[in-house]
Amino acid sequence: MPKVDEVDGYSVHVYTRDEHPPAHVHVEKAGAKMKIMIRVDDVEYHSYKGREPRASERDRATEIVAELLDECWATWRAYNECD
Repeated sequence: MPKVDEVDGYSVHVYTRDEHPPAHVHVEKAGAKMKIMIRVDDVEYHSYKGREPRASERDRATEIVAELLDECWATWRAYNECD
């Protein structure tokens, strides 16, 4: 799974052939696996697997993805067909 970046212990990545809409990235932090939807100009927390993230972790993950939005889109498009 291609990594977009790692910031403050949050690993942001996409799954290859994860073409189901909407476009999204996965963020992992200490056992919490969060899915963040990416749009043209904003992001939205969607769900989690594993350990339930604290509100502060959800907020920080969403903030990181927003800061990396262009990189997230570039990585998503490199491996997936769906927008």
